[in-house]
Amino acid sequence: MIQPTLYSSRSEEWPTPKDFFKLLDDEFHFTLDPCATPSNTKCSTFFTKAHDGLKQDWGTHIVFCNPPYGKHMRQWARKCHEAALTVMAPQ
Repeated sequence: MIQPTLYSSRSEEWPTPKDFFKLLDDEFHFTLDPCATPSNTKCSTFFTKAHDGLKQDWGTHIVFCNPPYGKHMRQWARKCHEAALTVMAPQ
């Protein structure tokens, strides 16, 4: 169940702190940020709201996803799960 507090913000966008991202990126080496803005993206390849990262093919990118917090959280979680299965599938 998604907590109602996720719907309570005036903004769905909460940028990830740079120091925290760096710790993760040092281990995983992310190549795609599918839900970013030009000013808060963490990767050189990214999708903005206009691109709608939910509709894009994430291919074999190593994805860093800090989704917008709101009514589409379930869709983002599903997309992340499906993308992970695709990347981890035997070739």
